[in-house]
Amino acid sequence: MKMNPIHHYSLPLLAAVAILWTPFLHAEEEEYEFEDEEDFQEEMIEFLDSEEGEEWKGFVRENFSQDTVDYIYDLLEEEPMEAAEAVEYLNEIGEEYFFALEENPDFARAFIRFQRHEVASYQLATKIDRSRGDSDQLRSELMDELDKAFEAKIELEKLELKQLEEEVKRLSELLDEKPNKKEAIIDRRFKDLVGDSDGLEW
Repeated sequence: MKMNPIHHYSLPLLAAVAILWTPFLHAEEEEYEFEDEEDFQEEMIEFLDSEEGEEWKGFVRENFSQDTVDYIYDLLEEEPMEAAEAVEYLNEIGEEYFFALEENPDFARAFIRFQRHEVASYQLATKIDRSRGDSDQLRSELMDELDKAFEAKIELEKLELKQLEEEVKRLSELLDEKPNKKEAIIDRRFKDLVGDSDGLEW
């Protein structure tokens, strides 16, 4: 089953990981060709065991779990391309988290919490799909994880709604103010169109 393709770790690290994994994500293109699947797996394992790979795994352990790291290694054995897609997906989550952290820490924390439960849900669903025999315990764990993901998603959506409401309020105030500045706005637009600037632009 495919995954639906952080605190002291940085965006530069995630960028480096993205660059390193580009060959794996585009292995079918002519510029990135591997001799066989075994070669493909060896290249990815070499990366994961490198200094950058160890730091990346630390990022995953801190913000998701050791199970997620193990999941990546398991995929490497059976579905290497899915492993590459999973890494790309985790990278995208990390990037969104870091960008949000600068603007709205509360939103960033809610976002990473929801994604943590989403990733755990995918992992459990994969285990159920691969299980042979009794999977009642796994199904129970998945239901629990989905319950947590639902609650986290509600919290995240409330914060998203709050941001939208604040933006609508800002735009409404701006719109209300525009009629009072009609002449200045038209004059600026006129100068823009005819190139009659005052020479003070940056």
